[in-house]
Amino acid sequence: MKTTVFTALRLFVACILVSSASAASDFKITASLTTGERSKDSSSQTTTISADPKGIVWEEKSNGGGRHRKPAAGRKEFKLTDADRDALLKVIKENGLLVSGSITLPQPKPAFYFRIGISIGVDGEKSSIQISGPRSAQEITEEKAYKKSILLLKELHRIIHAQDTSVDFEEPVRAQANGLRGGP
Repeated sequence: MKTTVFTALRLFVACILVSSASAASDFKITASLTTGERSKDSSSQTTTISADPKGIVWEEKSNGGGRHRKPAAGRKEFKLTDADRDALLKVIKENGLLVSGSITLPQPKPAFYFRIGISIGVDGEKSSIQISGPRSAQEITEEKAYKKSILLLKELHRIIHAQDTSVDFEEPVRAQANGLRGGP
């Protein structure tokens, strides 16, 4: 009798572990933010963050030779706790980010621009969001897709910043000041 109860208990625990592992393994976020300049000094910087049950990978790359170019920081890996994963899932679900869509605003030349790309896979659902425009496009900050995408980017950066304070988030759209036209 004890053997049967013990075997049933082991089977029950194994089922729970397999169920938890498969739920956690169906989770993938890839978010990228590119800011750049289109001019004779063209340059860009792209930060890509990938999150899955194994952790978070943060990568930064710079292209071009513009005067505002920042040195590339390379690649860093971070832990993703269950609480962090739950916080990300909460942002995704509460903000309806499991939809696909795009917003593209015309970009004058020369121009300072941004691009946001987000791919999400959760519980068998997939989505892709693409947003781009000039960094001075204040009107885009009122778009729901932009606001919700920024919330996800901020949450990813919050998790990373808790482990590495040198990693910060910078809003891609900037207020115009002193005659600047969306500069870096």
